[in-house]
Amino acid sequence: MNKQEVARTVLVSLGNQIYAIYHIEDTPLSFTPIGTEWERLTGTLGRGPTVFSIGQVSSSTAIRASSSCPSEKQAAQKLGAKVYPVAANPFRFQDAVLVGARESYYGECKFQIDNDTPSYVRMQRERFSALSGKFTPSRGDLVFSKTGELLGVMANKEYCLMLGELSATRSIRLGTNISDQQPALFLSQMYNRVINLPYKLQ
Repeated sequence: MNKQEVARTVLVSLGNQIYAIYHIEDTPLSFTPIGTEWERLTGTLGRGPTVFSIGQVSSSTAIRASSSCPSEKQAAQKLGAKVYPVAANPFRFQDAVLVGARESYYGECKFQIDNDTPSYVRMQRERFSALSGKFTPSRGDLVFSKTGELLGVMANKEYCLMLGELSATRSIRLGTNISDQQPALFLSQMYNRVINLPYKLQ
């Protein structure tokens, strides 16, 4: 089976590392009870005529709908793409701007801390204010502070995963003959992590 997908990607900086964040459902990969046993996986990061190969993909314990790949600063500069810093103090203000990942909409909103979900905040959907387009927040949308820092990624229509930490639970090196890395096991393990999250975060 051969599959090829194009994922909308945002570049973010955390410490000295740059990451490309994208929605897992925009890739050939998917979190399923029985993962696909891939033999070959390749990836590129591109903008216009400039393209770079991706060496690996990673997924964090907390990330429900996104994955990431490290990207060199030099590559990011050559792409000419904006790199958004991850918010160092995300709770300084409770005002945020939500940007659609797949549709052209954005709007203002407020969030509140949920003590039961320390890595997530609850977006106050009843207080969304559309600024552009049909405003229907959904999984994978990006949430920014009004100062332009990236706060997190929407896990669903209500909860936002904060990206203060992007430590990888597990990574897969891309290339040929990757079966020794057990990609099917990786995908099924991530599926199990998702279904073991509180229901309101799924």
